[in-house]
Amino acid sequence: MRAEHQTVAAVCPACGAYALTSRPCTECGAPPPWVVLPVFVVTGASGVGKTAVVRPLQERLPGCFVFEGDTYFDFAGLGPTVFYDICLRTAFAAQQSGRPAVVCGTILPEHVEDLPARALVGDLHFATLHCSDEERARRLRSRPAWRQSSSEAFIEHHRLFAAHLLDRPWPVIDTAAATVEATAERVAHWVNLVLVMD
Repeated sequence: MRAEHQTVAAVCPACGAYALTSRPCTECGAPPPWVVLPVFVVTGASGVGKTAVVRPLQERLPGCFVFEGDTYFDFAGLGPTVFYDICLRTAFAAQQSGRPAVVCGTILPEHVEDLPARALVGDLHFATLHCSDEERARRLRSRPAWRQSSSEAFIEHHRLFAAHLLDRPWPVIDTAAATVEATAERVAHWVNLVLVMD
């Protein structure tokens, strides 16, 4: 069943209403019966280092569940909506063990705000990985041919997407001259800072 046809049935243990989300029950105000934690999204255009940073982030954030969104991309050929929904549901599952989720993938607020699973998780925090157009193009052209990322059309698409992300109101972490480890340190610092402030 496609995500847009699913509902999240959550019964409030206090009043029995189907009105429970990650916030208090809209009918009686009772808190949700599950753990609600923030979700961190490390986004960016293709080639900026989202996949590369996953493993060092896992080492630096042992209290978080760090995963690569592309693991689920086009899951079973069901399209991007299912991909986004599954990412949120994975984050929800991680929360139940007391671990905030950090997903590295091309996800934006407008991709997830209206999905059923959005009601299951806490606040969403975004950061963008970024590099220069020249460095991004070099990385994309150096990928194996089967990834189909070296065409001029693909490179131009992600140049425009990267420029669009720079207008978003969240942190930008430049990966052009940074090592993967240095990038992971900056992302981990951002996550820990938000967790302390929440």
